[in-house]
Amino acid sequence: SSLRDHAALPLVDRVRALLDVIEATGVRGELVVDGDPEIAPEIAAAAFRVAQECITNAIRHGRASRIRVELRHTPTGLDLVVEDDGRGAEPIVPGFGLGGIRERVAVLGGTFAITSRSDAGVRVEVRVPVVS
Repeated sequence: SSLRDHAALPLVDRVRALLDVIEATGVRGELVVDGDPEIAPEIAAAAFRVAQECITNAIRHGRASRIRVELRHTPTGLDLVVEDDGRGAEPIVPGFGLGGIRERVAVLGGTFAITSRSDAGVRVEVRVPVVS
């Protein structure tokens, strides 16, 4: 709820605000940004929701103490990578959250991949094409 005030901010600032919120709980958040994406609002909203779901899963299910978010803007797309140092899972059993990520990304014509090993955290990679 504390993030509602940030809804109009650019994607980078919204993700940074989200990481600031989790740091108050003792989870270390790191944001790496490559480029300064000027992207369509629907892509920014979807990317933020994906990052939010990944961070929630890392804390709730993975018991992560560190979460790293990367946003890379290229001439052809937006890459979002979220990785944590939590418990991980092998195999990963997708629930509503991961299913929602897959659907959001598919609607935008993007790709979604998730990798994990027990006791080695989780890495989620999303690529969404951005038309200039």
